[in-house]
Amino acid sequence: MWTIDALDVIHLGRSPGGDRFTKFVDELIRAQSFLDGRPTAAIHTNLRTNIGDKGVDTKVDNFVPHSKNLWLEGPSIMQYKASGYSGGERDFRTEINKPYAKQCILEGVAYRFCVCDSMPATTKADWEESLNLLVKGINPDSPRAYVITADDLAAWANKFPSIILKFFRPVATNIVIHMDAWGTSIRSLTPEYTVVPEWEGVTKQIQTMLNFSVETPDVLLTVQGEAGVGKTRLVFESIVALPEASSLVVYTSDENLAIQAATMMINDPDITSILVADECSLQVRQNLKSILRGHSNRIRVIAIDNTGERPSDLAYQFWLEKMAPELLISVLEKNYQFVPKERLQIYARLSGGFVRLAADLCLNDTRIADEGHVGAGLPNIRDYYMSRLSFEDRKVIEAISLLSKVGYKQDVKEEMQFLSTLLGLNQQVVIETARRLHDVPGFVALAGRYMYVTPELIGQVAFDEAYKRWIEEPDEFLANIPENLLQSFLTRVAWSGREEVRRKIGGYFRKWIATLPPTKLAELKTVDQIEELVESDPVTFLPMLRYLVEQASEKELLNITGEGAGRWGPRRSLVWLSERLAGFSEHFNDAEAILRHLALMETEPSISNNATETWKSLFRISLSGTSLPFKRRISVLKNYIFSEDIDTSDLAIKALSELFRGSNTRLVGNPIVAGRIVPEQWEPKDFNEYKECLNESIELLIEMRLKQSDDRYIRSALEIGLQNISLLSRFGQDEKLRLLFTSNWEEYISRSDVIKAIEEFIEFECDNKNQEVDCEKARNWLEEIKPNDLAGRLKTLAGFDNWHYSLLNREDIWNEELVKLCQELIQEPSILKQNLTWLFSKEAKSSYHLGVELGKLDNKMDFLDSLIKAAVEFKETSLTKGYLTSIISLQEDYIQYINEVFDKIQNEYPVIAHELYIVGGDKTRAFERSIQLFDQGKLLPMHLSTFLYGIGGRGLTSNETIIILDRLLPNVYKGDELATRVLFSLIFKSLWKNKKPIEKEQLNHDLEKLVWKIVDTVEPTNSHSVYEWERILNCLLNINPERAIWILCNFIGNEDYLLDKHASSLLATIAEDYSNVVINILGQALLNEKRSMKFFIRKYDDLIQSIRPEDIISWVEENGVKAAEVLARHLPLPYIDNESLKPTIPPLTEYILSKFEGEKRVFNEFLAGAHSFQMYSGDIAAQLENQAEIAKKFLDSKIKPIREWALHEIESSEYQAKQWLIRKEENDLK
Repeated sequence: MWTIDALDVIHLGRSPGGDRFTKFVDELIRAQSFLDGRPTAAIHTNLRTNIGDKGVDTKVDNFVPHSKNLWLEGPSIMQYKASGYSGGERDFRTEINKPYAKQCILEGVAYRFCVCDSMPATTKADWEESLNLLVKGINPDSPRAYVITADDLAAWANKFPSIILKFFRPVATNIVIHMDAWGTSIRSLTPEYTVVPEWEGVTKQIQTMLNFSVETPDVLLTVQGEAGVGKTRLVFESIVALPEASSLVVYTSDENLAIQAATMMINDPDITSILVADECSLQVRQNLKSILRGHSNRIRVIAIDNTGERPSDLAYQFWLEKMAPELLISVLEKNYQFVPKERLQIYARLSGGFVRLAADLCLNDTRIADEGHVGAGLPNIRDYYMSRLSFEDRKVIEAISLLSKVGYKQDVKEEMQFLSTLLGLNQQVVIETARRLHDVPGFVALAGRYMYVTPELIGQVAFDEAYKRWIEEPDEFLANIPENLLQSFLTRVAWSGREEVRRKIGGYFRKWIATLPPTKLAELKTVDQIEELVESDPVTFLPMLRYLVEQASEKELLNITGEGAGRWGPRRSLVWLSERLAGFSEHFNDAEAILRHLALMETEPSISNNATETWKSLFRISLSGTSLPFKRRISVLKNYIFSEDIDTSDLAIKALSELFRGSNTRLVGNPIVAGRIVPEQWEPKDFNEYKECLNESIELLIEMRLKQSDDRYIRSALEIGLQNISLLSRFGQDEKLRLLFTSNWEEYISRSDVIKAIEEFIEFECDNKNQEVDCEKARNWLEEIKPNDLAGRLKTLAGFDNWHYSLLNREDIWNEELVKLCQELIQEPSILKQNLTWLFSKEAKSSYHLGVELGKLDNKMDFLDSLIKAAVEFKETSLTKGYLTSIISLQEDYIQYINEVFDKIQNEYPVIAHELYIVGGDKTRAFERSIQLFDQGKLLPMHLSTFLYGIGGRGLTSNETIIILDRLLPNVYKGDELATRVLFSLIFKSLWKNKKPIEKEQLNHDLEKLVWKIVDTVEPTNSHSVYEWERILNCLLNINPERAIWILCNFIGNEDYLLDKHASSLLATIAEDYSNVVINILGQALLNEKRSMKFFIRKYDDLIQSIRPEDIISWVEENGVKAAEVLARHLPLPYIDNESLKPTIPPLTEYILSKFEGEKRVFNEFLAGAHSFQMYSGDIAAQLENQAEIAKKFLDSKIKPIREWALHEIESSEYQAKQWLIRKEENDLK
């Protein structure tokens, strides 16, 4: 069946131009060369048979002394004659003397003349004799020349079934096919192949199987993996990467035909071939190995298996895992460039790594895009599903597909029990079959305690079949389904149900949702069910949900919280559901309304994707998350802006404000919602359309600006315009900006702020040579609104923060203008006095700097009285402080007068006076005045905090520090937190200089005495004070270590956990140096019945382990079992030494557990404390498993409690590791 004869070859050669004959001989040469080990580069072919070829068609380089073909042992040239042998002798006489042929013969290359005809043996002998005479005439040392006839070629070809299949049509074509035919089929879905890095090892093994010069472990190599993962394509591409090897390969996808082909091959001892047997079961693989045993030197099999069955003898086989999503997307991008990337990502996710399934969707992309769901791609997938699984296997898949997930073990195993009972199935059979289908074809996923159908495409097909099989009457089915399966069933309907299925299932619940009171929206279980119903049939249920939300009272909406027990609450579910459905233009109005009502009664102000932010984002120009065009959305927003409901209007105005700012990011949600592909969000198609959107938005601002009857609209329009001057100018909206800022705009916003915005636009857009920006209009506008009068310039310059000009790199210019302004104000003091109200307001952002420059120039103090009077009147001191700073430092002659002024105002206006005289330091007797006023009860501890950084540039003296501390202490004892903070800050700054503690000799005796009293009696009350308290004690340790240790030990076990940790941490750092002192003082706390309770709850292992073991052991020896009980929780655990890698028991642990071996509480406390307060991050399951592995090293310890600990540690750690793995697997299930 594999053989051909000379007539077949002759018929081939009679094709027009002789191309087929040439290709046929060249393929024989390649196949033989591959078997002989000759490199591809050594073969040079020329297919231009219908033009002159200079006497050579094909040239073969390299010596292969062990070639099984005499004609190819050494370098040779081939000349082909596709016509009959008549006139052939004349032909080869001509051909052999052509330039290139002659040159090769001279170089010692052998000559071969291939004629596509059969001839008598005597004729062939005569030709060869003549041929060799001609060759010897050119080169006497030339190798023997041969004539190769059609008979010779037929005999040669009969060794290679694949070549016969490719060039002829033998009977065996209905058994196997050659590589080219196989390639046409396998590349139809994905013409472009993408290498999977994880599979490269398998590729190398496949290519090794092709090389008959290399011995392999077995005559048969098996490639296994989940269905559709790409096994067959990998085998094909691995072979085709070695083109010459392709001539040896035949392929079949019928395992019975594979047996037949192998049998035919072994019966012909000359055949050399690679058989690729697809869909090859374990039984057939074993049969093939039996048939081919002893023939691996010429016949080998690459078997591809989808069953997942594995032999017991660990045969030569490889398992392919599914592609990573990123790689699958890469494959699809190469092969389906016409499909938008967003949909490719959807198809990759739905296919779950199965290339074939994703490719089917790509082929139907046009219809899928038009219809909005993947239904158009399901028929092929359904056929594939039906062909891959038996009837019984499909029944199991379909049963599981009825639910989004089904619990089958541990505390959720009753779900599988209920499902099996409901459907009349055997529970054990379902579980066992599902486990098998998990391995191959991979259509069942196991995640912790649950199983579910995967990928989603198979889930959709299976659900469709399941619905036909078991749910003929939906009402009856829903009435019988257990409550704990209902939610999961509704989720599956939302994911996978066809439209008519969704309607039928939804109809059952329509009455239920229609009668729900709004109070039920606060119940997580109810909202979960509503969510699934809306997802299953949004046309019906989304308007009903909207109605329910709109009927809710303010209190009822506020009761819908975002927090739940161990998960997000009902508000989060409603927000996310509405956001998803807002993506569809037809659902936008209902979804927006739900979000708006939730936003008006916001309960999650601290999160960025709350109802308010989500609702506002719907109106962005870009990245809105909805397919509804901007023109329609801005119309909706406009209606809300001009709503009579003030809260709604204010919310909409905020959305308009953010519309201009936009956003560069948006979280991408689930691409499939309500069983449909979410349409692409609307985006401006180009710059001009974006500009049109901005134009519509600013038109709305102008309409608000013209609402003269409502200041709220005018102020909002101007504020939004101000915030977006740069953006709108950049997009050419200058004229409309000018319309906003007409007539009385300064009544609502500061001229300085407008100037600042324009200046920044010019600096960052115009001065950067942005050619697309019209800067001249901005510069003209700036000149128009810049004031020329003195009062206007005053407000402009003082209205800026100094950092504005620093940002523009013009701070020096601003300072010069400020000095010039002050010079003019000195000349015209009335201008300053007329504008005092503004200068003492928050709008005068640089009033302090103005005051400094004014004080430098006011030599006669003309402004002093008016500025102090204004400070008192407006209760604002910035301008006056700046003025006094310069006056006091430059004009000593006026100090007495200034102090007289302070004497007059400090009793009536103590706080204002304090803020002003403090700038003078000792010159204004700032410290004495503050203490006096504090003693009179006119100042608070917060005012004394101004002395933390000294007085007028100098530090506090020890006596001054004592004075302040004495006054703060009564307030501290009353629980004044600010006084406590100032107290510790003041001590800290006294004891720490230049970032290190002072020496004992540097500390004032009275201050030291007071500090000891404070740290003995006062607890820090916040993290800042705790930090300083710790450093204070660190300093005191250098002065009186034992007393400091007593204080620290008194704080061990403090109710304030932060203070407790800082005290134990500081003790741990000094324990080695003061080990005996620490354990003896700490020991009193450990044995104190009232205080020891914390030592049985918290963990002090760092502290205990920092004390020398021998000191602790001595203390335990003195105090017995009570000491052991309180210490056991904090003992270090056994470990593996890093250097010796030996199991090691810390000495203290070994002593206590050995000494008190029979004391049950000692051992129990050791177990309880082993991992108490231990923090895990990263791969927690792996860390727990590592704990168990370490403990196993101590199972043979000579110490009984250590052995018992090891057993407990192994059991506990392995159990927790398992629970973490389950939690991780179940984390994303719904």
